[in-house]
Amino acid sequence: MKKIILILTSLIAVLGCSSNDASSNIIETPENLIGSWKIMGYYTTIDLDAQPPTDNFHLVDYVNEITFNTNNTFSQITGSANHTGTYSVSTDNVLTLNYTRNFPTEPNYSESVEISLLNETTLETKVYSNEFCGTDAVVGYKYNKMN
Repeated sequence: MKKIILILTSLIAVLGCSSNDASSNIIETPENLIGSWKIMGYYTTIDLDAQPPTDNFHLVDYVNEITFNTNNTFSQITGSANHTGTYSVSTDNVLTLNYTRNFPTEPNYSESVEISLLNETTLETKVYSNEFCGTDAVVGYKYNKMN
């Protein structure tokens, strides 16, 4: 009986102290992120260490706005499409957007970007991509706060 109690106690201690929780590096949402943002344009560069990418800046002439709420939900307008979902920010400044699709036939998906600049008026994010000429590149997006 003592062996069973010892085994159960050991098992509870091991299971209770171990953590495989992937969300353990999630932090409280930065206060400056809360509110509505409008995309102004994007940068592209081949310099993977650029902070933020500065090779060129392309103005965006279509509607792309995103609102981050205090309850970790967001709503986004891209062109004529409306998107909603949840978001989180990790300790390494990675913003993850978990999109909820509007139609049952479309799967939910996630998108992660690195926050390279966040203050009261500006949000800049960057993502690494190989979609530009088949080579590694950095695409940085610049948003201005609307409210």
